[in-house]
Amino acid sequence: MKARKMLSKKASAMVKEPVFRLGIFYTFRSRGRSRRLSLCLIASLLFTVFPGHTTSAYVLPGRLVIQLMLGNLNPPRAMVVEQNVTFFDQDGVATVFRERNSYMPPGRFRSESNYNSEIRIHVESSGSAITLVNGSIVESTESIAFAWMDRYKDLFCFRSRNGLAARLEASGMDVNISSPGRFGDMLVYILGDVYPHEAKPQLWVDKESFKPVRWIVVPKEKSSDGLVREIRYLAWRSVNHAWYPGRIEFYAGESMIKTIDVLTMDVNPDIPLVRFDVESIVANHLQPFPRPVMPVNRVNKNPG
Repeated sequence: MKARKMLSKKASAMVKEPVFRLGIFYTFRSRGRSRRLSLCLIASLLFTVFPGHTTSAYVLPGRLVIQLMLGNLNPPRAMVVEQNVTFFDQDGVATVFRERNSYMPPGRFRSESNYNSEIRIHVESSGSAITLVNGSIVESTESIAFAWMDRYKDLFCFRSRNGLAARLEASGMDVNISSPGRFGDMLVYILGDVYPHEAKPQLWVDKESFKPVRWIVVPKEKSSDGLVREIRYLAWRSVNHAWYPGRIEFYAGESMIKTIDVLTMDVNPDIPLVRFDVESIVANHLQPFPRPVMPVNRVNKNPG
């Protein structure tokens, strides 16, 4: 009889304290893959402990969502992405050009393109950024107005939770706020605001895959049209276990104004650090492309 009571108490304690026990497991696990697996196990257990009550009983903290997202994206130490970029004007005419992006976490990014016979280089590193067009530094009203679209790459510039959280906070997002939401048929975690509000910067992360699907951007220079600016991540692909969206779409309200379609991904190539050295780029005018770039094409999205 005493043995039965002892077993009953032990089983009761296991039911009442699963999150606490798993929290201890997570805290003392070593870094690396086992840590990512334990984080995923925490998330799964929380939804098991609170079935059907995720909207009111428990929501994963924003910083934990960021760590789970990075664990699933598995950003490499370096990556080069070749892509086609398409801009749409109000008449449906599309301008297409080739672009090459180089990533080297933490925070190093280089974009190179040839647009309308102008060679454009944009580099970010160590908190500084510079844009060169044909070797000259540029900062125009037009570039500021479209700067929000460059934020799409921030999610792939960091491998640590703290690094990415700091970048998101610098964009105006409060990563300490998280809420459940729905994006079409997809259940998501929303960082930065409470669903369904869209007035603040926020990142939407798929609850199942922990991949980002939507970033609502609120530019510092607020637009006069009042339209929501957003970035959508689609068609995810994996190379050497590193994940990257095959397509990225940019919207102003309901209008799609830009797309990115990935052509190739090179994971962990050898990239000289000087390629991200802003001072060296200015001093030496490094050539952006070692080979010719696809010329700009203009096509009509609405023929006839």
